[in-house]
Amino acid sequence: MMSDTYDWNALAEKAERGELRPIEGTAVKGEEAAARGAAMLLAATGTESVEDATHVALGRSRANS
Repeated sequence: MMSDTYDWNALAEKAERGELRPIEGTAVKGEEAAARGAAMLLAATGTESVEDATHVALGRSRANS
């Protein structure tokens, strides 16, 4: 079993205070950001369309769409 010793509460507090910054050169915007976000959503839900992923993420069966 992997040990998780990272202080996730401290990280959350930094995020809430707006203290987290992206690693230089890694931030994307616009169409590229939208495409990457959609790809991650599809991968996370195991679906092939944003519509199907939305149904999965909201807990609805794809058969009921």
